[in-house]
Amino acid sequence: LGSTVSGALQTSQVLASSNLLNRQVLVPSSTINYSGSAVTGAANVGTAGNVTVNIVDATGKVVRTMNLGSQSSGLSQFTWDGNDDSGNPVAQGTYSMAASSNGSSLDTYVAGTVTAVGYGGADMGTYLQVAGVGGVPLTQVAQIL
Repeated sequence: LGSTVSGALQTSQVLASSNLLNRQVLVPSSTINYSGSAVTGAANVGTAGNVTVNIVDATGKVVRTMNLGSQSSGLSQFTWDGNDDSGNPVAQGTYSMAASSNGSSLDTYVAGTVTAVGYGGADMGTYLQVAGVGGVPLTQVAQIL
């Protein structure tokens, strides 16, 4: 009986999560897969303060620094237009991002479209396939946009 109830709950959660298909979600990531379109991200601000986000290319060079100004605690969203600090478009590819406030590193998130929903077994549970990110456990979704 226990496994039947557990299986029914898993199926229910996967089916309920299917409502997220084609929706944008914010998920943990320090990587941006830039494809030529603006990218939405966020930093998780623990204590209110000035927040800075750096976008870094594969060689380790900071290509863009975004000062988000004073932010209250919580998720602080930003959009990177794909330009460097001089306003020039950067090449498509993989970039990393790092956020900080008051001298402390902040967790970063990136937005992506949910393309599939599945069940990854007892260890992963329900997961979302997020474009540009990959498989993400449902429990790690920070926000539905």
